[in-house]
Amino acid sequence: MPMEALRVPLYALPNQRQFSTSEDQWFKNCFPEQIASAKGEDEPITYIVKRPGFTDSQTTATAAGRGLYSWTDGDAIYAVVGNKIYKDGSALSGTLDDATGRVDITEIRGGTPRLVFRVTDKIWTVAADGTMTKMTDADIPTGLVPGIVNLDGFIFVMKGSTGEIFHTAVNDPSDWTATHKITCQLEPDQGIALARHLNYVVAFNEWSTEFFFNAGNASGSTLDPVEGIAIRYGCANGKTVWSGENTIVWMAQGRSGGKSIMMFEGNDLKTLSTKPIERLIDEEANGGGSGIADSYAYGLRVGGHQFYVLTLKNTAKTLVCDLRDGTWSEWSSFDGSAETYFTGIDYCNHDDQHFILDEDNGKVYRMDLDINQDSTNDIKVEILTNKFDFSTTRPKFLYRLGIIGDIEGSSSPITVDWSDDDYNNYGTSRTVDMQDTFPRLVSLGRFHRRAFRLKHTANTPLRIEALEMGVEQGRYSEGDN
Repeated sequence: MPMEALRVPLYALPNQRQFSTSEDQWFKNCFPEQIASAKGEDEPITYIVKRPGFTDSQTTATAAGRGLYSWTDGDAIYAVVGNKIYKDGSALSGTLDDATGRVDITEIRGGTPRLVFRVTDKIWTVAADGTMTKMTDADIPTGLVPGIVNLDGFIFVMKGSTGEIFHTAVNDPSDWTATHKITCQLEPDQGIALARHLNYVVAFNEWSTEFFFNAGNASGSTLDPVEGIAIRYGCANGKTVWSGENTIVWMAQGRSGGKSIMMFEGNDLKTLSTKPIERLIDEEANGGGSGIADSYAYGLRVGGHQFYVLTLKNTAKTLVCDLRDGTWSEWSSFDGSAETYFTGIDYCNHDDQHFILDEDNGKVYRMDLDINQDSTNDIKVEILTNKFDFSTTRPKFLYRLGIIGDIEGSSSPITVDWSDDDYNNYGTSRTVDMQDTFPRLVSLGRFHRRAFRLKHTANTPLRIEALEMGVEQGRYSEGDN
């Protein structure tokens, strides 16, 4: 039979035959990017592009990165590193009560503009001139859960053991009153996290989630419950809650068991996690050590993509969901010798530039799709395809494999290997250079069903669309399976 030239997109609906990310389609340190066809066709072209890298921007003391915020009134980036707050890389005069743990940050615009920090059970403020002040009101609650919310000038926090939400006087984070509180009622459970969604204060509890609005009550809490949108899904870890402009995402759990990633988009509730993602979360929860206790998440927006970045520290994986289309991928960090989870812990946009805070070293990095390394370290891209059999189990001969993508101006090698036995074993890898005019391999042998694995570590961009295979169908013979 004559050889056919078959072009196969690298992005397709995953098979999800297995509850695993090591079988079937998976992307590591890269993600799908849809671009309108230049030919005016209805279907856009989907490329696989390398995730953004980063370069050094602000150096702090080497300590745990804890929180990052861009503040217009201060015209600067504020980073919490160890027990210090840094403004554009310079430490402010003042020392926080502790040096580890995520720090939540919001701001007050009315009255005297200030940043407001939840540092474990303490509330701190920073003025535009850099003055740090610790709030000392005796009515500030203790046992606070992750999250601090500004709504209509009130600052809200939540006490975990009681599920009570407390608030300040308007535009005054120093003024707290013990009776200015409301208690969650949907379930007899504990508070886990507090966040803002649209114009609501959202209380995430162990087995339930409740919404509150500013009712302007003259006494007690200014909040009243929102009727009709309380849900019987709770939160497994308060540090996984992230709130965007129109979305709120978290690691959810229900009394029936299992954990998932859920999202409110506007008033619509949807599940983001797939079966493989939920399997990885279960492994994190049940794999010993700290379980999901050290997991955390944040949002990162770059290149027109809004990502939800979830790090599972116990199993050393960072799972990233592109909220535009729900596609999941994995991101990692490489220090030149060992690969681990992606070590960014928080993100902010400042003057239309993108910045992340490193959890390990406290550095603030500038992030961009035009940067092809993480500081001076390689980004290890890996693409795992679905299995290809071209709708027949007959044997096939692969005479040529071309990689369709951007031709780079400098050496940009991709190593390719493949599995013919359902991802159990891989053959010897071969290398093709995207600098070549026609990047391709020849004489790739006989197969029935084949999956490919592509790896790339060069300090160059990467944008590839498809594999082009020169295939000849064979005939069944004795011994074929």
